[in-house]
Amino acid sequence: MGTSIGVVGIECEHGGLHQAAESVMVETRPVEDGRVELLLTDLHNVTQPVIRYGIGDLMAPREGACACGRGLPLLGRVFGRAGDTLTLPDGRRINANLPSYVFKHHGKQGTVREYQFVQFPGGRIDLRVLPGPAWTDDVAPALRAEVREALGIDVTLRKVERFERRGRGKHRDFVKAEDLGEA
Repeated sequence: MGTSIGVVGIECEHGGLHQAAESVMVETRPVEDGRVELLLTDLHNVTQPVIRYGIGDLMAPREGACACGRGLPLLGRVFGRAGDTLTLPDGRRINANLPSYVFKHHGKQGTVREYQFVQFPGGRIDLRVLPGPAWTDDVAPALRAEVREALGIDVTLRKVERFERRGRGKHRDFVKAEDLGEA
């Protein structure tokens, strides 16, 4: 698990997600459904300290010890970023990181620079892409097929010239149409 300030947690051989307590202090604040949002303080950045930075990552609270015996604090199950879950038309909710695997090879090949899923009321989902220099007309149908295989849904694909940055100024992989003024 990584963030804007460095590594926050590392998974051990027993599946425990251990906090990198020597590098970062982790605090939490409650959000919906009993989950918590992480607030991070970088313990090594003396030039430009990052203190109680709310990165938007959501997780389940966790206490107790791990079977591995390490004394590092445990972090709970990660649910992705606040607001960055997509509810599929069949009701399944997916984490923001799942589709990123579809786009890794497109980034390396230069066919897609950025992507974004937009969810509309009623279940329709658009996939918007900022084409890369290697984009060809053959990429669109292949990309739709890859998304269908990964998510189990069909999407409408639309090429865009840029994505608007919101909130913390970071690109969001999933947005609701109403957040863009399109619903």
